[in-house]
Amino acid sequence: MCACTHVTYSSAAREKSGADLPNAPTRSSDWRRYFEILDQTAAAYQIADPELVEVRRWILPEDADEYRNRCVPGRGFHRNDAEVWTDVSPARRSWFRDAMYVCAAQYPVIPRNTVVLRHKNLAILYEWLTQTEIPCLEREGYPTAKPPLKREFIASYGKTELFSPYVGISNVAPAELLRLNKLCPQFPPAPLLYGT
Repeated sequence: MCACTHVTYSSAAREKSGADLPNAPTRSSDWRRYFEILDQTAAAYQIADPELVEVRRWILPEDADEYRNRCVPGRGFHRNDAEVWTDVSPARRSWFRDAMYVCAAQYPVIPRNTVVLRHKNLAILYEWLTQTEIPCLEREGYPTAKPPLKREFIASYGKTELFSPYVGISNVAPAELLRLNKLCPQFPPAPLLYGT
């Protein structure tokens, strides 16, 4: 587990945090969340002593893949036509994890868009799933399971895995799954979901 929460109070961390960039956190709770996410990201990539990384841009959740896919190749890793990272031999795995961490730290999601979903956010997500995502997948020829009732969907949050129309889609090539995710996103845009 990463023991890097000391970064939260470091003046050097604050200087590199992109506080002067558009969409930077303004509330202390958002800053705490930002540093928690950095710690969690370092732990997920098994980095015990992460380097201090300068924020280049605060991004929306739906833009995270795009920024990562532009950033990681600059650190020596590439993707093939099936959108799978190549050049990740066992000898290079730790460098790859470092690249993923650095890119996530350089392009962090705006902290207020990483909060726990509340009732109103879940209601918006439910409407997105039933009115936008499911019809889109069905237009593309992928039948989906019947969604639960809205109140059941909201009540299940945090207790079981939330319903997703993508659960029934299997045996699909990675490139096709990527195409579907772009055409029929699994989440609404952050400004809609979070009201930002």
